[in-house]
Amino acid sequence: SPCPPDTVMDKKGSRYDGTVASISTAELRKNGNVFTGGVDAAEKAACVKRVAAARQQVEVFAKEIGECTARKKKLEQDIEQAQRRIQSLGQMQKLARDTHNKLTGNVATARAQLESASRTLDVAAIETRVNAELKAMTKQRVVCCLDLVELTTQLADTTHEHATRTLRCKELGIQKAYFDAQWDAANAANDKMRKELPAAENKLRENKELARELRVPAMAATDQRDPGKDPTLQQQFDQWDDDLVVLEEAIAMFENEADAIMCPNEAVLEDYKSRQTQIAEIESTLGAQEGSLGRSTGDIAALKLKWLPKLRELVERINENFKHNFASIGCAGEVRLREDPSGDRFEFWKLEIWVKFRAATDMHILDAHRQSGGERSVSTMLYLISLQELTKAPFRVVDEINQGMDPVNERKIFKRMTDAASKDSTPQTFLLTPKLLNNLKYTEDCTVLCIFNGPWIAEVAKRWRELQASIQPVSPGTPE
Repeated sequence: SPCPPDTVMDKKGSRYDGTVASISTAELRKNGNVFTGGVDAAEKAACVKRVAAARQQVEVFAKEIGECTARKKKLEQDIEQAQRRIQSLGQMQKLARDTHNKLTGNVATARAQLESASRTLDVAAIETRVNAELKAMTKQRVVCCLDLVELTTQLADTTHEHATRTLRCKELGIQKAYFDAQWDAANAANDKMRKELPAAENKLRENKELARELRVPAMAATDQRDPGKDPTLQQQFDQWDDDLVVLEEAIAMFENEADAIMCPNEAVLEDYKSRQTQIAEIESTLGAQEGSLGRSTGDIAALKLKWLPKLRELVERINENFKHNFASIGCAGEVRLREDPSGDRFEFWKLEIWVKFRAATDMHILDAHRQSGGERSVSTMLYLISLQELTKAPFRVVDEINQGMDPVNERKIFKRMTDAASKDSTPQTFLLTPKLLNNLKYTEDCTVLCIFNGPWIAEVAKRWRELQASIQPVSPGTPE
């Protein structure tokens, strides 16, 4: 509101917060000497202007008072939040509430009380104590969380065990119901068989009587030979079925065949007898050949038992060396012995080389359709290196194996080859090649021989022979 002319306003800024200001008002002391005498119009106009300027300042002050009031409200909200954070501190909460009540009556007094409270309040100690309490509460909550996790784990285990036992009980119940049904079916079948037993026994007695009656003509037909005592006759009886219906059908079939071959042509009968004789001779020869085949098969199996385990062991050693060599260049490879399923057709036995040059692909057999020429050269050379320590040859010769390789693989293969050839008790290796990479690693056992060729070599060779002849020692008795 506008300030009366007889009032003086005093605005002071806070020393603690530059955005907070206090305004005080006082009455203007009157002086009788001031208003005595005449009124100066110019001075009056100046005073009016000053009054207008003062009123503008009053409006500015009023606006600042509004801003201070808004800031005061914000401060009150901050105080309330601070009060909620330190609810355990009752005495300080009461002091803050009293300070809030006083600030609503007089802004200046409230600021003074706030400054006093700020000077007397040990915020650092309170913050330290609150942090300590928060840490203690956090530790307690961590302990409670760990206990909760343990209890949850126990609950999950117990629930799983309960579910397992429940399912087991249901499974046992289903099995019990199944076995009960099987038991009932078995009992029903048993009862049925018990009811059919008397009729079966009567049928058995009738068949025994019939068998005794038929035994007399049967013994007469077999010259009184008993099948139970004659192995030949028993073997003939074993060829036929025990079912009477089947035997009657077979008799009828043979009778029909006999009726069909009855003919007056004697040549046909002679041919039949000749064929029967040939069949008997062939069967006899076949029996002898089957015996010989059995003996030969046994001999082959005995020989296989001697060399096949050694062959498998050798292939396994080659496979281990091949795996190690391929792993050294960052790839994968195997050597497998492919045997014939029947086991005796050795022309179908073979060694298979399986390789994998890229991590995203599977292992495949080495062939000219899937792998490139460089990859086949790498595989072949690593296979030869795998055989290095297993062969007994005095030396080995490899011709231009590095021509189809890229520089990276050529460098790796050369290192593997020199390392393998430099081992003790391994054959001497000759590598023939028109070119090699630069800065290859050679062991002390490696020797490099360069072969020169061209039209100028004849003259060089002649000088070399002359030099060799001049430095050779002269043997005794040789004319100079």
